[in-house]
Amino acid sequence: MATDRHSSLTEARQAHAASDEPAERRRYFRVEDDIILEYRPLAESEREELIKALRDGNPSRHLIASSFASTSQQMQHLLRKIQEREPAVALCLQALNEKLDLLARQLAMETTEITDQTLRRVDISAAGLAFEAAGPVQVDQLLELKMLLFPSLDYIRAVGRVVRCTRARQGADFNIAADFDYLRDDDRELLVQHVMRKESSRLREERTDS
Repeated sequence: MATDRHSSLTEARQAHAASDEPAERRRYFRVEDDIILEYRPLAESEREELIKALRDGNPSRHLIASSFASTSQQMQHLLRKIQEREPAVALCLQALNEKLDLLARQLAMETTEITDQTLRRVDISAAGLAFEAAGPVQVDQLLELKMLLFPSLDYIRAVGRVVRCTRARQGADFNIAADFDYLRDDDRELLVQHVMRKESSRLREERTDS
């Protein structure tokens, strides 16, 4: 089963890489990541209306959850230091931190209008993403994309355009690759920072394992 998943993810990565051919897209790193992702087909006639809504929207209402998540991450660093001197205190603070995580996630789900909390493995960059889907999606089809990133709980809503759809070698799933047709500049920067943090974390883990 692990081999099958690795094969599918490899295919997804290749599909995403193919979609990143233009020169300006090559500067974006891609990483495999687990995020909450919802998507729906978007009619061409809906495109401008959704883009206007994204431009005029108020992203600040989503900042409470990400602020909670940031505080929780900062506490993790402090907990490691406290653990060495006061294990009992650290245990108590860890319990509080876990409750903070649950609260932040609940706030994120309530403010983002995402209904499916299932994590989905994707190959993502600031130029687009690739993911597995149960059914095919036509090339050039527009998609409304809703993404929730972890552990930051940053919420990103964008318009994507499918550039590739291939059947996975294992199972009945399909590999979908989509470029971002419209993405707010601030959200693109969030993705750039997110991908860089993920890549840095991966490199640290590799050094630790070696």
